[in-house]
Amino acid sequence: MAQHDDYSYALPLAEREARQLNAWLQGRCVHLWMPDLCCPDYSCCAPDLLVPLELRELYVQAHNDGDVQTLQRLDRMFFGRLLRHERLETL
Repeated sequence: MAQHDDYSYALPLAEREARQLNAWLQGRCVHLWMPDLCCPDYSCCAPDLLVPLELRELYVQAHNDGDVQTLQRLDRMFFGRLLRHERLETL
């Protein structure tokens, strides 16, 4: 589990987001509360949505490379999984 100090509000937002992304890549899902920011696959709020390591690596590589098309494709996939999950939770 990540230490709360790793995401201290005293750190610049970009640094907290980078730490969140790195933790997510390693399978530790941390929700940033200021701003209200989920992990890319929403696994911080719904742990069963954690995607396989290969997809997390692809997402981080696309993020680092500025590959907007890959990021958008993965974001749509992750959001679709979240919507299906939420729909099942309400049934």
